[in-house]
Amino acid sequence: MNTKTIFSIMFILLCFRSIYAQHTTGNLVGRIVGGNGDPIPSVNIIASSERQQGIRGAATDESGYFRIIALEVGHYSIQINHIAYQPVQIEPVRIRLGKTTTLGEVKLSPRTLEMEEVAITANRPLIDPTTTTNGMNLDLKSIEQLPVQRDHRSLAVLSSQAKVSYLGDDMTIAGSTGLENLYFIDGMNTTDPNFGRTSSYLPYNFVKEVEIKTGGYAPEYRSALGGIINVVTSSGGNDFSGQFFGFIANDAMRGEPKLGLIEYETIQRTIWA
Repeated sequence: MNTKTIFSIMFILLCFRSIYAQHTTGNLVGRIVGGNGDPIPSVNIIASSERQQGIRGAATDESGYFRIIALEVGHYSIQINHIAYQPVQIEPVRIRLGKTTTLGEVKLSPRTLEMEEVAITANRPLIDPTTTTNGMNLDLKSIEQLPVQRDHRSLAVLSSQAKVSYLGDDMTIAGSTGLENLYFIDGMNTTDPNFGRTSSYLPYNFVKEVEIKTGGYAPEYRSALGGIINVVTSSGGNDFSGQFFGFIANDAMRGEPKLGLIEYETIQRTIWA
């Protein structure tokens, strides 16, 4: 095998690996301008969070734009500082899994007098104009308040385009079968290559955020005809912390099972010869 063939094989393997690479973080972008709308360069942007180790920062370019990439998902406090302008603090800013959050255009006032910090609170728009992907994101705080099963796969059923399959093949998404979905945990593809199901069963208590894509996603998911379930687990922070949880279940806490639409009742009979 010559050198050209070896390099060709390595290039194909690297491309195949990049196809299945999944996002485990999010990004933050925005633009800083003055009162007259002119861009302000060299503005310091600092992003801090209780779930983020240390702080992350960036500076605006000549056009006033900034970008902070690879942020852990969660809620952040954004501090904007410049020596010639009043400091601004924006919170809470939620960084979503696999998404780019934008602050839009932030205007700074000239620093003429020492004033207190300004906290701006705003709601995220209902429609994301930056992507064509259909689906939803759920964090642990939202999951804990919803009636879900202990398996992380049950979280996908919370989407309006997903439902439980009566054929025993996980859940169907956007009209596909349960064997046409892709499952990712912390960026790793956990889909069973033989049957198309997930090969890992993760309790939802370990889930930090789940991204459910039901349609309109990029063509990089070549083997997915249904949905994409992308999960990231909780990570450490600056403070030492832990959690304890438990589950109670017995026959007194459930009702009698009912037959589905395509299930048949089984009757056992003994025939004496």
